[in-house]
Amino acid sequence: MVTVLDDMVGMLLYVVGEMAVTRKLDTEFFAPVLLGTRYEVSADLVSRTGRKLKVRAELREATTGQRVASAVGLFIVVTLEHFTSTLGKSSPNHVVETAIPQQVSDHDDTPTTH
Repeated sequence: MVTVLDDMVGMLLYVVGEMAVTRKLDTEFFAPVLLGTRYEVSADLVSRTGRKLKVRAELREATTGQRVASAVGLFIVVTLEHFTSTLGKSSPNHVVETAIPQQVSDHDDTPTTH
């Protein structure tokens, strides 16, 4: 569930128009998260100080609205170059190229890009 809360904050940052990385995400659980149960997830931008974004996310049971988990996090705004330099490449196009799925041929072990 921590990943779900982190991803929801990622969507919030996309809507806000910021590219950021997770610095810290404190999560608290209030009830068990059950398989086969529908949940609603929400996220809010609490504050911004320079490159630091404080965010909050909640997971609620869809039928009752009971809060199941919440998270408060600190995210740091970065540039696209932050990600490309991490990959060891200077071109933003490399990020797109690495996102293309590769398939292994039935005849050999060499991956082919489609």
